[in-house]
Amino acid sequence: MSHVLQFQDDRLVSTLSPMERTVLANVEVSLAEGRELYRWWRRTEADNEIFRAPLVQQLNSPDWNYSFFSEAPLRRGLLPVLGVIQGMFYDQPKVPASHERRAVDFYRAQMQEFALRYFLRTSVQPLPQFTPSNLRSEAKGSQPAFHGWSFQQVFYKLRETGTIGRFPSEERFRIVDMRRLFDTYEWILMQVRLFSFTLDKTFLWANGPRVSV
Repeated sequence: MSHVLQFQDDRLVSTLSPMERTVLANVEVSLAEGRELYRWWRRTEADNEIFRAPLVQQLNSPDWNYSFFSEAPLRRGLLPVLGVIQGMFYDQPKVPASHERRAVDFYRAQMQEFALRYFLRTSVQPLPQFTPSNLRSEAKGSQPAFHGWSFQQVFYKLRETGTIGRFPSEERFRIVDMRRLFDTYEWILMQVRLFSFTLDKTFLWANGPRVSV
C-alpha cells in the first residue's frame, strides 16, 4: 500500500536524503504492523502461549524478567520475534492505611509524568571517569563515554493537517511530551543511538578467534 506524503513546506522535499525518503514512505506501514504486533502480543501473553527463558536470576523477589522467542503471524507473513520483559518493584508508600489509595494515585501520576515527559531526555548518561591529577588539564577537552540510549526527534506528522515536517536542529534533543501524540502529532519519527552495546562472538572453539563489535 502506497501513501502520498504531504509536507508542511515544499522546500523540505529537496532536502531529504534517499534514506529519509525511504523511511518516511514506510512510516504508515510500519505503524500498522506495529499495532498488529502489539495486539498479537497482548493475546499471546494473556494466554501464556509463548516460549519464556529466564534472563537473570533475581535476588529480590519483587523483581523479575524473562526473554521470549516466538513467531508472530502478521498479514505479510510470519515475523520472528525476540524480546525481553522486565518488572521492577519501585516503592511501597510509607503512609497510614487510610491514605494508601491517595498515595498510590500520587506515585502513579509521578511515574506517568516522568515516563511520558522526561524519560527519553534522560535515557543516556555519561559514565564516571577517573583522571589522575597530573592529567586533568589534558582531559578537559576530551569527550566522556556514555551509557544508554540517546534519542533525537527528526520528523513529525500533524494530526490536524496530515502534513509532515522536520524538527529544527535546536529542538532535536528537546523531546516533546508524549501526550502530545493524542492531540497535536499523529506520529513522531526518532533516531536512536545506542552506547556501550557490545556484541561478542567466539568462533570454532572456546578459546578460538573472537570478534567484539
